[in-house]
Amino acid sequence: MAGCPSSQIARQDDIAALEGMLPRAEMVFLKEHYAALSRLVEYEEKAGRLIELARADELVLAAHSDAWLAWPSRRSIFTFLVRGLRGRPFKGDAQ
Repeated sequence: MAGCPSSQIARQDDIAALEGMLPRAEMVFLKEHYAALSRLVEYEEKAGRLIELARADELVLAAHSDAWLAWPSRRSIFTFLVRGLRGRPFKGDAQ
């Protein structure tokens, strides 16, 4: 969140829109709450426990595509073991 000024502006605008609707004490509480959440997100990013959404999407997509590419080989081995099937010989193989 430290390098994201647009989100800070949006939060300030959200708080400014509430002025007149909420008592001042509640507005101060909300402001401090947003600041604490911002510091928490910044800390989590630095600690390596939080990653960007785009990176998470890449990791999930990679795992998903790997699973789709690998399932036929795993399934065929299971099928041959359970059913006791043997592959057909190729045309040029000696019998």
